[in-house]
Amino acid sequence: MIGDIADSEVLERALDGGFDSIVHLAAVTSVLRSLEQPELTFATNVIGTNALLAAGRAAGVTSLAFASTNAVTGPMRAPKISEAEVLAPLTPYGSTKAAGEMLMAAYTRPTDCAARASG
Repeated sequence: MIGDIADSEVLERALDGGFDSIVHLAAVTSVLRSLEQPELTFATNVIGTNALLAAGRAAGVTSLAFASTNAVTGPMRAPKISEAEVLAPLTPYGSTKAAGEMLMAAYTRPTDCAARASG
């Protein structure tokens, strides 16, 4: 299916049929493009990721794989990156992918915790 990742109707149709898992690869991935078009980058990488997470939750999806990037950590200070690295992005691209990681973390909390946090 072709459509906008932030479009709830597109997501609803795409998830119709009962999926257990999603592999989320949709993104503006160009650092240069993110500098030239930060609004598009934000809309796709943050709003789209949130829409996909919400649609997946509503459809009963139980797992989601998210493609991130080393751009979330800023300059490399060690030969490898671990999940313990501090997020320190330098570009709109890195920032939006970091936001996606944080959204993923928020959506992994039990729904009653998420409801209390928003209330």
